[in-house]
Amino acid sequence: MALSDLIQGEFEALKSLRQRKDYHPEKYVFDHEAYVAHSLRQMTEDGSREQRELLLVAAFHDIGKIPTTDRKANGGYITSYGHAEKSRKYWNAVAPAFEGLDVRTDVVGWLIEEHMNLKFSDRMKDRKLQKKKQKAKALGDRVWTMGQFFKQADDMLAFFENHGLDYREDADASDDHLEPLDRHEEAIGRFEDVISGIIDHIRSFEESSGGNKELILLRGVPGCGKTTFAESIRSRHGEMIATDEFFETDGGYDFDPSKLGEAHEWCRSETEKMMESGTPQVMVHNTFTQVWEMIAYYSMAAKYGY
Repeated sequence: MALSDLIQGEFEALKSLRQRKDYHPEKYVFDHEAYVAHSLRQMTEDGSREQRELLLVAAFHDIGKIPTTDRKANGGYITSYGHAEKSRKYWNAVAPAFEGLDVRTDVVGWLIEEHMNLKFSDRMKDRKLQKKKQKAKALGDRVWTMGQFFKQADDMLAFFENHGLDYREDADASDDHLEPLDRHEEAIGRFEDVISGIIDHIRSFEESSGGNKELILLRGVPGCGKTTFAESIRSRHGEMIATDEFFETDGGYDFDPSKLGEAHEWCRSETEKMMESGTPQVMVHNTFTQVWEMIAYYSMAAKYGY
């Protein structure tokens, strides 16, 4: 699966992913991002670099909710703790496709990762706030201002009021008591075009940078034959690796669940060493039960020309 196909699938998943009830009358993440993008268009000059960068922030700032969204048992409310950091990882994977254009990928990445801090910056202690402002200043003169634009655009209750959209409170619903009665179809349609443009751009980058080196990620449940299949398709100069190898000892396989995180980090590190040395074919055969688990490998592939 190419990175462009993976990201396209994640954007599709956002169309049915619900959000926390007290902030989001629009209900679904994709609609939320569309409304944020619509507001940012109104705040920025058409065709400007700031507008292009902020539209990318709008598109990627909540994509990390896919692996982090959970429904808590106490009251059934929805949480997405850590989604900003995950969203930054998605952006890091696609950022090379936008380098060399009139887009500051580091600015986009910072705004994505910091968007929750920006949203609640008025509650931030002064020392922490000043550090955030200093970092924004180091990235560019107007980066903090862009962050304030985003903070304003991220307010969905205000968006509904400003655009005459209505919603109702559903007292019978355990998870989403705010139910949208209207959708801003123009905003959603224009955002669909933004996403199509992003996917097309990533796909063009993949086609133009494709060389004679390949990364193959094999997904599957334990015991389904990933290793056997990898061996059957490995090229003469290809290398294979899996997280399971971390647990192989002279005395046999010794799995320790408490070291699984360390094992995954080891697998990523060893994979990067292979790529850095120019290994023509690298195969990673892990379970990869969730799409986000593959993102780091796509980032390395883009970095080393795979």
